[in-house]
Amino acid sequence: MKLGYRSVFTPENIKREIMEDTNRRLSEYEKKKPRGLRNNNPGNIRHSSTKWRGEIKGSDPDFKTFERIEDGYRALIKLLKTYYNKYGLTSINGIVNRWAPPNENDTNAYIFFMATRTGYPSNQPLPFDKEHIVKIASAISRMENGIDAVEQEVLDGWETLQKYP
Repeated sequence: MKLGYRSVFTPENIKREIMEDTNRRLSEYEKKKPRGLRNNNPGNIRHSSTKWRGEIKGSDPDFKTFERIEDGYRALIKLLKTYYNKYGLTSINGIVNRWAPPNENDTNAYIFFMATRTGYPSNQPLPFDKEHIVKIASAISRMENGIDAVEQEVLDGWETLQKYP
């Protein structure tokens, strides 16, 4: 940080310039975050008619935006729950074929990544429980955003879904 050459060195001016510098750096950091994390949408859930808890109007033309990251994880986990209950998709293979269809993604590479990341065989039926789903949601977030999920944020999403089903 450099103080402007015309600045008078008073505590107020120094504090103001530090705050301006901090805000500029935070803004630059936000711009560098992956799209899904900027939108608090770690699963990159596309726009649809479904209105999710915590969904807000964002500027992204393709993907939903959530107020808080745990709301984004809640939506991701709730979609997984729908895949389990409505469509009977209980394996990584089944989940990923719906989440990341071949017309949009390299689905086989996505499945391989998910199986490797979670340690679950791709065709093994998995229970819908905290242990398995948090791992699956974390792996989806990693695949979608290119950086590891923060486990506490995923757990917060799980807990938010338990509180607001």
